Amino acid sequence: MNEERTNDRRALVSQPDGRLRTFDVPPGVKIRVGDRVALQNSYRNEKLSCSYVPILITADLGPAPVPPPAPQK
Repeated sequence: MNEERTNDRRALVSQPDGRLRTFDVPPGVKIRVGDRVALQNSYRNEKLSCSYVPILITADLGPAPVPPPAPQK
């Protein structure tokens, strides 16, 4: 039996405009819930056997900054 292993990790990303989108996480990119990430949109690269390059998380930028406390009334 041939067993094929895939690295098909995805993450749900909350974008600054409030949209939630799913991005692929390439092998070797380690992210944690709450981290800020660098994103790359999808594109075509005709030099590759499959010319489609999906939307990707390209880097972990570390924990998101803690927002300042709300002003008290």
